[in-house]
Amino acid sequence: MHRVGLEGNEFTLPSVLNSCSLVEDLVIGRQVHGEVVVKGYLGEEIVANTLVVLYAKFGDSGDSTRLFKSIPVQSVV
Repeated sequence: MHRVGLEGNEFTLPSVLNSCSLVEDLVIGRQVHGEVVVKGYLGEEIVANTLVVLYAKFGDSGDSTRLFKSIPVQSVV
């Protein structure tokens, strides 16, 4: 996306994070996490939830738990 000049948003970034989980690429997932923070999308419920799942799938319960606890409004999503 970046190579062609497109920016991720609160709708596309969860899909990218999910793809990182599917291809088992935590390095890119962490880079996308950084973009999420820089762009201010961490407060978006679906983005934060996808990050929680990403880290949980890789067995990183520490980051997964920290992210979950940082979600302002926790819900069944």
